Parts: sequence; structure tokens; C-alpha cells
Amino acid sequence: MKTKHANEIPEAAQYQHSPALAQVGEALAVLTESTGNPKLHIQQALIFLHVAAHDEVLQAGLDTIAGIAQSSVSRNVALLGKGLSPDKPGYGLLESGEVPHYRRSKAVRLTEKGKALAWDMQQALRAQQ
Repeated sequence: MKTKHANEIPEAAQYQHSPALAQVGEALAVLTESTGNPKLHIQQALIFLHVAAHDEVLQAGLDTIAGIAQSSVSRNVALLGKGLSPDKPGYGLLESGEVPHYRRSKAVRLTEKGKALAWDMQQALRAQQ
């Protein structure tokens, strides 16, 4: 997802108050509250939101969504999942596994805890409407 910088936006598209921005903020607040990490990285939030918006995604494609290196995607998926190590547990929101017939790829999907969080986020968005 490529974004425009402020100096690239035509003058006719000036900022106006948007309730949608408040909704995004509320959804992100639910995410950070659920993880217990008020300093949750935006890349982790983007990865979670992208996986939540789809049933299953290939881990290899998440680098373009979050705009980060594939090694960072792997680390962030691990942190959103089981964790990096026993002394650095994850949030348990995602799980990944091999793709049948293409074992070099990993598919990423929500865990039951991740689905519950996505539901809570949807409810927070609906409450703002």
C-alpha cells in the first residue's frame, strides 16, 4: 500500500474531520489493550489487521502490506503467535503452518484468541458509528 506524502496531495483534498479516523484509533486501542502492550509496533498491528481481514494469508506477502523486510515479518508473526522463545512469549493471536503442496511457504491465520480480538475490534468500530 503506497501512501501519498502531504506535499503530493492536491489542495482540493484538504483535511476534514473524519469519524473514520476515530474508529481506527478505537480499534487500535482494543488491540493494544488486548496484548497488554501499549507500545505495540505499528507493523504488528498492520499484520494482525491484514490477517484478520482475510481467512488466511501467505506470510511471504506480508512484507509488502506492512512495508518491512521479510525477516521482520517472520519476527512479528512469531511475536503475534507463539513467541520467539520460552522467555519471550507471544500474544497467541496468530498461527502459521506450511502450505500443502508448497512447503516453502507459510500460511498465517488467526487463532481462536485472535478471532475473539478481531470480533472485539469490530464491535468497537460499530459502537463508534
